[in-house]
Amino acid sequence: PQLIARINREVTGVHYLKLEDPPVGPKLTRIRELTQDRMKIFGGLGGAYFLEELQRGAVGIMTGLAFPEILVRIFHKFTSGDRLGAAETFDHYMPLIRYEAQPKIGLAFRKYIYQRRGLIATTTVRHPGPTLDTYTARELEEIIQRVGLSLEKVGVQEVI
Repeated sequence: PQLIARINREVTGVHYLKLEDPPVGPKLTRIRELTQDRMKIFGGLGGAYFLEELQRGAVGIMTGLAFPEILVRIFHKFTSGDRLGAAETFDHYMPLIRYEAQPKIGLAFRKYIYQRRGLIATTTVRHPGPTLDTYTARELEEIIQRVGLSLEKVGVQEVI
């Protein structure tokens, strides 16, 4: 936090931060204090701490969750004052957020979902990234179904 605050003070044009270094909550709070809120902070880490980041003053999130409409819903509920609704939405989708945020394989999950939803043509992940085996793909699909989502094809406007 001290280094980030110093950069914010001394480097012209540095006003935003994507915070992905755990523990994100205490760091987010400390950076906001040290910069007197001049540094605007976005959460990350697959959305796993999005609710807590918002509660501590994050201005948004930058993550690759393959269902960004969930994050948009949480953000709009929270910023409109419906904190309970934001928490309920976050909690409901947490099994998918948690599963998809796994290190090293998360991009393969996202590409699989995007391809199934008709948003990209291929699930290919650059080397050394893994591809999904049949069992893992089925496991992911079961979680998606369990939280009430679908892998039906959608238009880009429906996602954003």
